Amino acid sequence: MTMRKLLTAMLCTLILLCARSSILQAQGLEGYGGGFKIYLSKDSTTFVRLLFWNQIWIRWMQQNPGTSVSNNPETRETFDIGIRRSRMLVHGQLTPRILLFWIIGVNNQTFNSGGLGIASGFDPTSDGKRQQVFVHDAWCEFKWSRELFIGAGLLTWSGLSRQTNWATLNYNMLDASNLGWINLDATDQFARMFGIYAKGEIGHFNYRAVLSKPFTIPNPGLATPIGGTTNQPPSWAAALTTLPPAYNISQWAGNNNELLYHAYVNYDFFEQESSVLPFMVGSYLGTKKVFNIGVGFNLHPRGMWHRIRPANPAIPEAVARTIPAADLNTLNDALRRGIYPAGRGPGPSSAPGISSPEGSPLNITDSAFYNAWGRLNPTQQAAITDAFVDTAWTDTFHWAVDFFLDLPLRYKEDGTPDPTGPAITAHGAFYNYNFGPNYVRNIGVMSIGQPNPTAVGGQLVSQPEFNGPGNAYPLHGTGQAYYLQASYLTPREWTEGWGRFQFFGAITYLNYQRLREPTLMPEFGFNWILAGQNAKISMQFRPRAIYGRAISSEPGRELLDGMRRVGTRWEAITQFHIYL
Repeated sequence: MTMRKLLTAMLCTLILLCARSSILQAQGLEGYGGGFKIYLSKDSTTFVRLLFWNQIWIRWMQQNPGTSVSNNPETRETFDIGIRRSRMLVHGQLTPRILLFWIIGVNNQTFNSGGLGIASGFDPTSDGKRQQVFVHDAWCEFKWSRELFIGAGLLTWSGLSRQTNWATLNYNMLDASNLGWINLDATDQFARMFGIYAKGEIGHFNYRAVLSKPFTIPNPGLATPIGGTTNQPPSWAAALTTLPPAYNISQWAGNNNELLYHAYVNYDFFEQESSVLPFMVGSYLGTKKVFNIGVGFNLHPRGMWHRIRPANPAIPEAVARTIPAADLNTLNDALRRGIYPAGRGPGPSSAPGISSPEGSPLNITDSAFYNAWGRLNPTQQAAITDAFVDTAWTDTFHWAVDFFLDLPLRYKEDGTPDPTGPAITAHGAFYNYNFGPNYVRNIGVMSIGQPNPTAVGGQLVSQPEFNGPGNAYPLHGTGQAYYLQASYLTPREWTEGWGRFQFFGAITYLNYQRLREPTLMPEFGFNWILAGQNAKISMQFRPRAIYGRAISSEPGRELLDGMRRVGTRWEAITQFHIYL
């Protein structure tokens, strides 16, 4: 299917679905009143509130190089329909001071994956059927005063930025940028963690402070530090030989037992936003005049680890005494020149345990080193590897500054916003991320691609580019990220009885340490507002960057050099969004 065919099909769909409407287009449906409520007291101060919503995606995507879809190798483009979100919310106000909150639902179900999470990728045990419903939020809150509320449970409450607390029901764009969800399905559960929070309003300031317990993540073999930063046991060294020889590239610490600290505070210059729930509005559709500036941070001690080379590595004396003199001289000479034994790859078959980084040749020209290493027994190899590999921890610390503007462009005689008039919405954010050296994470929302299989043995080949399969692209990393979005809402009289249109655009600029070229990604589209934020059809277009694989064979630089932009892939998404 070509882009032209897709756009024609989507346009026809919009025309066929078009229906005249006399509903007032405000932030929500006129007379909606915040959802279905069961009141528990005569004064309506205690109640149970229910919300239900579906967000259905219809997509055309150009797949990343090296992608297989439905067992079709090198799939270049796909068309699919899937569930982005389907959820139910329960908000119970037992008394004006006691709140219970609960969300269950599903996310990211496609025709070949059962919504395993944004970072999980393809799981061959899942064929997309029988999606698993799970608890998103489950927390309790007690009010002390307007300035202080305390709550605990499985929380959406987060720090860092407004984007980290986006409400899914009223995005300004089609969906979130995911920039603020830095732990997304790595150490959290779909942007949630167990924790305790404090929040409140002090004048025009609105704050939230959260203490969270990240989820334990599995260790890939022993590919996480066992403890400390020196003298790792032989089992640790042996585990390293199953991984690429990558020094100075951070990864998540699976055996971290530290708490995570995060907070966010903003100042409202005009109308004050509600902080009853953690979710921050993406667009008020001109029904409120809002401008605020916020700052936040996220700190996780020892949240990441990476391999380093000791300052003066040497073959342990006890091991050196067990190696023939000729082989010992060969090994020492090679090690002094920067060759080190870590990793197992496509190197010479006579050199078990010696890797040729990324398939490129090592910087020696004879086989003496390979042969000498091959004559060592596993215990000797492990001891030498251990001497040339050490680990270091990184305290992940991120901070952000952002702003949000929702400005009606027409007012009533009493000075209040006219909900039928035009409006502009804008949001901008700056993120400073520190995940440790050279960390970059590719993320693909509702990815349906898998790596191409080889013709022999069903083994998976390396992806030809850094992004990996599907629609993934570099999103999080050590460095700086800039984000800006804006929209214009047309006045009601322009499309009387046909809903309203909100035209939007966004720019993401990522400047990460490991990427040798920054990423600049535009996004643009529109929301067709049919019943305020309760019902809309959105269409969005985006080109994503493709980065080439690292090409360096220099010891200590493997997987680092060559990370340059080598292409672009497009995607177009239509979303049907309804909540009630």
